[in-house]
Amino acid sequence: IHTSLIKTVISINKPDKKLSLIEASCTSTNELFSKVFLETLSAQVTDFYIRIKTKRLKENVDILQNRADSLYGVLSNSMYRSAALADQNINMAKQVAGVDRQRKQIDLQVASTAYGEIIKNLEISKITLQKETPLIQVIDQPVFPLEKEKFSRLKGLLIGGFLAGFLVIGFLLARRFFKDIMTEDLT
Repeated sequence: IHTSLIKTVISINKPDKKLSLIEASCTSTNELFSKVFLETLSAQVTDFYIRIKTKRLKENVDILQNRADSLYGVLSNSMYRSAALADQNINMAKQVAGVDRQRKQIDLQVASTAYGEIIKNLEISKITLQKETPLIQVIDQPVFPLEKEKFSRLKGLLIGGFLAGFLVIGFLLARRFFKDIMTEDLT
């Protein structure tokens, strides 16, 4: 089926070598099949091409997104611990040494700085991914009723004439053969 489709049904060519346009056509007896098959084929090829061209960049964005989510969790946790420590320092009975408070502040600043850098890199990667994603656009989509290839009148006349001539000659030969057989039986 695959080989038959490629050889007889699908036609893909590049009309102009300088342009990046590709022309695809599907020729079959069922116009609905032709339209749906060509639309599905172009969608699959487009998705595959974009996925291949942007695979490395997409993986980079996913890694940065995971790191950003992880650092956001660390940053949130540091903020909650710093707030809890501040609450403890308000209560005179639960006051903790200033060293612990400074350590929490440093952790919060480090997490905040790292998170800011990761977010910056993530946004740069997203913009790069968007720039590198190829734009594939269908210019002329098939619309019903599809164009049907018809024989020209001259071509139809010639083919019809040959077929009629062949049938007449076959009929005359069969009749003559039949007459010869009949005359032989009588004599």
